[in-house]
Amino acid sequence: MANSQFLIKDKAQQVIRIAEKRELILNWLKVEGHSTCQILSQVLGMKGLGAHNTLKAMERDGLLRCEELPTGSKTQIIYGLTPHAAALASDFKNNELVNYFEPGRVSAWTLQHSLSIQKLRLQLESEGWTNWKSDRQCKRYGQQNNWLKVPDAIATTPDGRTIAIEVERSYKSLKRYPEILANYLQMMKQEQITAVHYHCTGQCTSKKMQDIFHSIKQIKIKGQDITLQPEHHQKFHFFNF
Repeated sequence: MANSQFLIKDKAQQVIRIAEKRELILNWLKVEGHSTCQILSQVLGMKGLGAHNTLKAMERDGLLRCEELPTGSKTQIIYGLTPHAAALASDFKNNELVNYFEPGRVSAWTLQHSLSIQKLRLQLESEGWTNWKSDRQCKRYGQQNNWLKVPDAIATTPDGRTIAIEVERSYKSLKRYPEILANYLQMMKQEQITAVHYHCTGQCTSKKMQDIFHSIKQIKIKGQDITLQPEHHQKFHFFNF
């Protein structure tokens, strides 16, 4: 009898654990759109094989679909929600609809950029950051609140500041940065964000990005020329990632 009770309890715990793992994956993909086994294993706090088995079981059960995407010299397998899983994750009462994953819609460049953002999210959340909003959520929220610039993500620091997060893998046209700077400064004035953090990776460095921003001495806001002061530049922070 004791052995039977143990097996029942153990089986019940397994069912709960499976449900917990699936919920973690669904919630991550609900926000990020797609991801890899490597990143999802960190989300689960598991080794690669355990995460792989969980993903394959969810794919078998119609919750996930995957795609093999060539990225340079290797092929990357990415996972996303099926239409069924996206419908389950959507909040129809509040019109918060979740997009499902469509194979063939993600380019190699977009994948590398989104994976960099997800790795940064894992790092920052391990340091106590909260309230992460992905670029998809930022676009929706930005349209509702008239944001002038949609960042790669927004999150809250451990001390409660709302930070716009940008991950730069390559430099934009130098003509774009004054406009970006002006838009973010207006968002700060409207108390939509507190500061902007640029995390540089790939071909970008924090030193070069900082030099680009600090070289901007004047911007236009609503047709007026504004001379930048040190306190304006101090709202922008640059890190190597």
